[in-house]
Amino acid sequence: EPACLQQLQANAQFMYAALKAKGLPVMESQTPIIPILIGEAKLAMEFSEQLRERGIIVTAIRPPSVEVGKSRLRLTVNASHSREDLAWAVEVIAELYQQLLKR
Repeated sequence: EPACLQQLQANAQFMYAALKAKGLPVMESQTPIIPILIGEAKLAMEFSEQLRERGIIVTAIRPPSVEVGKSRLRLTVNASHSREDLAWAVEVIAELYQQLLKR
């Protein structure tokens, strides 16, 4: 479906830009899979778990899948996400990111 593909691309672009605008270390991506660099594996796992508790399912990618010190969150956007859903997720992710950085 061309309309579905267009919506998927629009959602991915929106999410990438919104996360970047909030100052998150979003890694370059041309796909609906958006990596957010966290660094420490333990912190990536904790971030992932806390997001899950808030209703956002994000996978923590850590060694040996990536280099030590380059753990990340792997956020996947789909065409059925509404703009409101994505904007809410950005706010939750950004708020939690700031909380985890302050520790």
